[in-house]
Amino acid sequence: MKNFVRKTVLKLGGVSLSDLEFINRDLILTPVGLDDLSDAARLNSARAVVFDLSNRKRLQFKTFLGPIFERCADAGLLTIIYVIDDQIGGQVIDMREKFKDSLSAKTKSSLDRWIVLEKEPSKIAERCARRDPGPPIESLNIFHLQESSYPLGNNPLSPQTECLLNRAFHDCKSITVRRLYGGKSAEDTFQVFANPEGPIAGPQPMPFFVKMGAWDSNLAKERTNYLERAQPFIPFHLRPSLNRDRSIEGLKLSALVYDFVENAVPLRTALKQGHGDGVLFSLFEHTLRGLRSHTEGSKPVAGTVNAFVTERVRSQEIPNDRVETAKALGLKRLPRTIEKCLRGLAASRPGIRGFYHGDLHAGNVMVRHRDAILIDFGSMEGFGPLAADPAILEVSLLFGMDGSEDQTGFDKWVAFVNRMLASPCEPPPPSAITPKNYECLWLEDAIRELRHVVVCCGSDELDLLIVLAAALLRYGRISPLESGSDELKKLDERRHAYAIVCADNVTRLAMQCEKKSQSNKI
Repeated sequence: MKNFVRKTVLKLGGVSLSDLEFINRDLILTPVGLDDLSDAARLNSARAVVFDLSNRKRLQFKTFLGPIFERCADAGLLTIIYVIDDQIGGQVIDMREKFKDSLSAKTKSSLDRWIVLEKEPSKIAERCARRDPGPPIESLNIFHLQESSYPLGNNPLSPQTECLLNRAFHDCKSITVRRLYGGKSAEDTFQVFANPEGPIAGPQPMPFFVKMGAWDSNLAKERTNYLERAQPFIPFHLRPSLNRDRSIEGLKLSALVYDFVENAVPLRTALKQGHGDGVLFSLFEHTLRGLRSHTEGSKPVAGTVNAFVTERVRSQEIPNDRVETAKALGLKRLPRTIEKCLRGLAASRPGIRGFYHGDLHAGNVMVRHRDAILIDFGSMEGFGPLAADPAILEVSLLFGMDGSEDQTGFDKWVAFVNRMLASPCEPPPPSAITPKNYECLWLEDAIRELRHVVVCCGSDELDLLIVLAAALLRYGRISPLESGSDELKKLDERRHAYAIVCADNVTRLAMQCEKKSQSNKI
């Protein structure tokens, strides 16, 4: 893919910086003015911008900080400041810090990697030589796949998103993008169907999976998780492969690009269409087997369950208006009281623990035939309760939405959820097929299959109840849909509120289970 050459270093400011060190490293030092930095072709041929402030032209640098700098960063160019004394260096740092104050919290943390100070010309040239600016910005035809059956994914692309897509797929004639939903480590998630040019072009578009977000706070962690935990333990055909050449680190937004398994569909879609029989079993016994198998024969570890409750619940973050909605739906205790109770139950509980996914909601699982394919690794937190992933997935299936829900059937859905959570550690018995519950049969079958997996994971009943209650309360904390119709948003908000009600109910079952356990000991 790397068929582009970026050997130019753009120099602004004084004349003291010699080009000899750059020539020795096969680089071309080219004097330019600020106006030249609006030339896309010039930026696409460069790998860095060097400010020579030996003649104290600090005003030029101050003017540079802003849209001009952001345009250079979007093109992958590093900014290096050549300073000849500490006084100038201090003044440059002050200007950089003032500019940093105007940025968002996510962008501030990455600014120091995009603007650096150097005193020695040889080190400046060496930085430029070692700099990989990535692909240039091309102008592609980007088609946004609009689906009337998928109203959650029809928001327009942001300028930063378009820029990253143009760079990641610069060697293509056109791309078609389909926005996916879910994933807390990403600001945007897409399927991309690319039509490459040149010898690799074929009759069919090539499928990719793209996650976009802030590098420091999200994507850097996901890439590390992928390389250290997913790649060694998950079979290659059950996960996307990270495409490093197409992945782009940007100032405000970065992109991780994966090769996608063609013809894979979201888990919820597969289950609804009746193509998902055995997929949940495959997810835990094949896809996640490597991550979970090291716990076989391991002894319970003190604090495992309590750590999960402490890290994931955070009831103080639940909005007050959602709590009021939950009260109207039957909530008897405040979320902080439920969390306190869960912590008390979990305080002395040892638990079987192992590597876990950490955010195994339905949107992070794709299905091809009977294979379950994971597409998100940003929340892998090392060790956690073995029951955590099944609990998070169950809550996601019960309470999640994909935009096709019956907006007038909330009461029927509540009755179904109550039946599923009446005995939350047991697979629900099959129900008769009637018009009243027919729409939930696919979900009932999925919960049954998932519960069979949970029963076999060796966790104690009380641990299962605590973890499930914590997963429910966590779901009541996280943000609902940010797109879709107002009716869908209201329905999703009510579902998040009802998750808090269910967390209270399951916590009460856990308290009864502990009481029964204590009486049996006596």
